[in-house]
Amino acid sequence: MSGDVSGVCEVVLGVGLNIQMTIEEGDAINQNWVDLKSLTDDGLDRNEVIVSVLEELFLMLEEFSARGFSGFAEDWARFDVYRGRDVSVTTVKGSEHGISHGVDHSGALQLEVGGHIRRFSGGEVSLRLKR
Repeated sequence: MSGDVSGVCEVVLGVGLNIQMTIEEGDAINQNWVDLKSLTDDGLDRNEVIVSVLEELFLMLEEFSARGFSGFAEDWARFDVYRGRDVSVTTVKGSEHGISHGVDHSGALQLEVGGHIRRFSGGEVSLRLKR
């Protein structure tokens, strides 16, 4: 994310989908993974999958532009599997471990570290369950 806090921001989004992976390909991944083909008996066309994902993403970006994070906060809280769990947060500055407290009203990740809440709100952030 880049831009002026009170003005226009530019965001780069990356989406990775595992459509059809072999066990051998998955062995190179150091976390749990799943591919879409293993979740359905239907044949998957990767072009149809990406068109569906992009159509939904464009709708969500329009809503975000109009309403900000508040339009997504309720769904985020409902699906937040990290809330209350011991996690690691990695940024370009390093890693921190703590308890996830979900996100605040602006969408900033809240991490309890040593009894204090730290907020992460921009840049590249990787969130993983602590092992």
